[in-house]
Amino acid sequence: MQPFDKYVTSNKKEFFEGINVIAGALQVKPEWLLTVMYLESRINPAAQNPYNKATGLIQFINSTAKSLGTSLAELKAMSNVDQLDYVYKYYKPYKGRIKSFIDLYMITFFPVALGKPDNWVIEAKGISAKAVADGNKGYDLNKDSQITIGEFKQAVFKRLPADIIGLVEKKNL
Repeated sequence: MQPFDKYVTSNKKEFFEGINVIAGALQVKPEWLLTVMYLESRINPAAQNPYNKATGLIQFINSTAKSLGTSLAELKAMSNVDQLDYVYKYYKPYKGRIKSFIDLYMITFFPVALGKPDNWVIEAKGISAKAVADGNKGYDLNKDSQITIGEFKQAVFKRLPADIIGLVEKKNL
């Protein structure tokens, strides 16, 4: 699947088949899944964030890995195809609520923010807006120590290369 071919270094046929199966089951576009994976890991199943150790295709955090019945070490050791099972398990509870690429990415980034209006500040009980902004400086476009849904959307599209941006909808900007 162009332009993602260059990022998938092994099991290409099986990986893209798996992406299509998951997309169909979740009722989303395969390009949306691939774009989230591109943004999170450059589609590298062994990618690991040096700061919080988030791991894998969609950068699972430790608590999420545990809730899915695995660990960050196990995820890091998995092939891209094997890790797709956990990608599906993660998104499955949101089936039917994912209406756009941004919805899918918001579920990955900060699930509680799904469906919130553009002026909503991304935060949750126990996670302040400042903590979210401090950990995600690239999304705090106006540098006010908080990230709104609108800022998040704008920042996401700024991070996409031209050959990918045309594959995802911008209707919710």
